[in-house]
Amino acid sequence: MSSKYDNMMKCAQVRSLANEKQYRNAYEVIQTINIEQVTALTDLNTIADVYIQLQKYAEAKGIYLILYEKFPTRRSLYQLVYLSLKCGEIEEAEEFYSEYETIDKSGDKIILRYYIDKAKGADRETLIRYLQELKEVEYMEEWGYELAKLYHKEGMSEACVEECSDIILWFGEGLIVEKAKLEVFYEEKLPTVFIGSQSGSLEAVDANRSLKEEIKIKILDSNGETDTEGECTIKSRGNSSYRDIEQKSYNLKLKSEQSVLGLSAGTEWALLANYRDDLQQMKNKVSFDIAKLLGMEYTPDSQFVNLYIDGQYQGMYLLSQRISSDGGSVKIHDLETENEQAMTTGVVPDNISGGYLLEFDIRASQEDAWFPLNSQTVRVKSPEKILDEELTYIMYYMKKVEYILHSENGVNADTGESYQDCMDMESWIKMYLLQEFFVQYDAEFSSFYMYKEKDDPLIYAGPIWDFDLAFGTVWEGNYPKLTARTLMMNAKAGWLAELDGYPEFHEKMILLYQNKFADIIEKYMSENFIREVENIQQAYHMNALRWEREFQDIQKEAGRMQTWISERKSFWDEYSKGEDTLTKVTFCFSWGNLSYYSKTGEEIGFLPQEIYGQIDKRAAEEYAYGLVSGWQDENGKLITENEVITDECMFYAIYDEK
Repeated sequence: MSSKYDNMMKCAQVRSLANEKQYRNAYEVIQTINIEQVTALTDLNTIADVYIQLQKYAEAKGIYLILYEKFPTRRSLYQLVYLSLKCGEIEEAEEFYSEYETIDKSGDKIILRYYIDKAKGADRETLIRYLQELKEVEYMEEWGYELAKLYHKEGMSEACVEECSDIILWFGEGLIVEKAKLEVFYEEKLPTVFIGSQSGSLEAVDANRSLKEEIKIKILDSNGETDTEGECTIKSRGNSSYRDIEQKSYNLKLKSEQSVLGLSAGTEWALLANYRDDLQQMKNKVSFDIAKLLGMEYTPDSQFVNLYIDGQYQGMYLLSQRISSDGGSVKIHDLETENEQAMTTGVVPDNISGGYLLEFDIRASQEDAWFPLNSQTVRVKSPEKILDEELTYIMYYMKKVEYILHSENGVNADTGESYQDCMDMESWIKMYLLQEFFVQYDAEFSSFYMYKEKDDPLIYAGPIWDFDLAFGTVWEGNYPKLTARTLMMNAKAGWLAELDGYPEFHEKMILLYQNKFADIIEKYMSENFIREVENIQQAYHMNALRWEREFQDIQKEAGRMQTWISERKSFWDEYSKGEDTLTKVTFCFSWGNLSYYSKTGEEIGFLPQEIYGQIDKRAAEEYAYGLVSGWQDENGKLITENEVITDECMFYAIYDEK
């Protein structure tokens, strides 16, 4: 067998192995070949490709020098530029490039210039300019992806998202497209939660709020380091948000109690979706943070995260401890364990005075453990498996508290027991201030929590939860100017209003605002809030893209929240002084009334209408009211923004016909 024939057979073997991507085996065969006797262009190209796949760039360059000498093609010259750079021979690459640019007018010339300047350490702005030029000449998905990565590194998040969207639109499928999809939904400032379901999706969990599923979870901190990893259960959560919104929120239960992302240890966690167009979860984050700074016991720890489920980006979420005494934020006596024993032995625990976690909830009657009061319905959140004796005990205890609270001077005339003997004033004052300052529309309607500890006669208020309808938003729409100068709690005629009617409570609440709360708000909004908005900026836009919502300028949205809080604080600064400088105006809508405290003797300055930035969208769309077109007094006189307010008055909405 001749040496030439032997080389031919070995070259055929190399081609076969290379086609099967067995490059290491192909390389072993190449080592036995006399390269000088290989003359076929195809064989030389295959050998060079094997070298490149194994990152043996000097050997590959040697083959292309042979190729270029025998067959001086544009491809060979292109590879010589590329391989010279891989070998660190920039000057030689420049020489080959000078020859190459005279024979090529395609986008490949731009690609080589990009390679050379990148090797020379060119700045990202220069590299971006090359790839933008390349896109104009010829759009290639791998180079579009390279451009997107440069945008990301340069902090040009919107350009990165737009470029990746172009890749997805132009090329439709493939590895680069999938990478682009991930790049669209990736950013570095927030921690990341990865969830892997057993079924391959959470469609069943999303469709059935009572269904739980075992999942694998991995949480990376903002540095990309693994913080938490293991198994847990997941289920959908929420009421109106679950019913009406595609982006679901979830409850997580870890196998064991542990700290997550530096937050307080627990097993019960919630992933709260940012499902509205405004900074909804920022409302909850601000409320939680202020409550913690105020010293409200058991306030949930929280952290913004990006969530991926089965490899698909689901959006920006607020990871928070749940309001639970079984692995959540509320650390009270565990009746649950004692009840499990009681259900086995039939013996009621000796001491059933606590702990109970309770909630004012208008939907409480749909739950297993609940009871009615005169003005509220109460859900027993803990213990979940409550004994009949315990339910009876806590029901009559709460009825006693309600009776005393509504008695003359807050005192039971028969026993002499005061509301202060059965309610913890410190926590109720903090609860009142948080609910009223942020104008919590759902206060005492739902998600209003209280607890009673073992061997403690007091009912404690808190922790706070669910401030979606706050900061100027009520169920019927957005009313920032109106709510900035309202007093919401007194209009609700609940426990908080009753408490505020007692001078000693009101005075202590005002002192807490003046001595602590006002300073907390001012410092938080000027420092913490700005940092938090900066941290979530990219994720906020990613979330909007994921759920195909209109992009909002997060700085403008944050500015609106800052403006509302600033105006709210200005009003509270006036209100807390107790001077006779404010006059109540009641605006009467078809769906209810809202108060506004105008400066006495001054023009009101606005009216609750769309032209003044007050949007009653829900009232217009979901009810038969239409939009407010004007206002009138009880005599039918039309009211303008120039109306001077000297005495308490009521104005009535005029609606457009639907």
